[in-house]
Amino acid sequence: MLFLIAGLGLTVVGVALIINYIRITKSCTESVYGTVVGYEISKSRSVGPKRRWTTFYCPKISYSVKGVDYNNKSSIGRETPQYVEGEKLEIKYNPNNPEKFYIVKDKSSEKGLMLLLFLLGLCFAWFGVIYTKAAPSETSSEAPNGETAQETQVAEIISMPPQSYVGQWGDEYSYITIVGD
Repeated sequence: MLFLIAGLGLTVVGVALIINYIRITKSCTESVYGTVVGYEISKSRSVGPKRRWTTFYCPKISYSVKGVDYNNKSSIGRETPQYVEGEKLEIKYNPNNPEKFYIVKDKSSEKGLMLLLFLLGLCFAWFGVIYTKAAPSETSSEAPNGETAQETQVAEIISMPPQSYVGQWGDEYSYITIVGD
């Protein structure tokens, strides 16, 4: 069941990233070169037992569209700076809203991550479904005579000669002593 939940979660994240990628690449159609003018640094605290702080570097890009100068930060940050200040990068911007843009290099590297998350999610979900179907169910197991597995165990214990027995039912143990007929 855990594989199924993890798989569905990864698949949903992968699909959300793919939809966002398609939305951004369809709206940002015009190309221009911009210059890296610095970084905006943000910190994020991880989830889990170690809960460490991670620093992300989002590049600030300066570019011009139809004589208007823009100085915006990228929506994608990395744990280490990816570009050198003064470096020229190709960006694609939204002609209806030039403040919305993406760095072409960032989007090409993002494709692999999106695909990996999506495929990994599908694999986990597939294993989860297979494992869930293959795992024996305590509530639905029936003996050939129509009795449940627990009823069959009780019948086998009762038909044994007098002595003490230990039986496990789920997570519980039962101690019984059968004396006489």
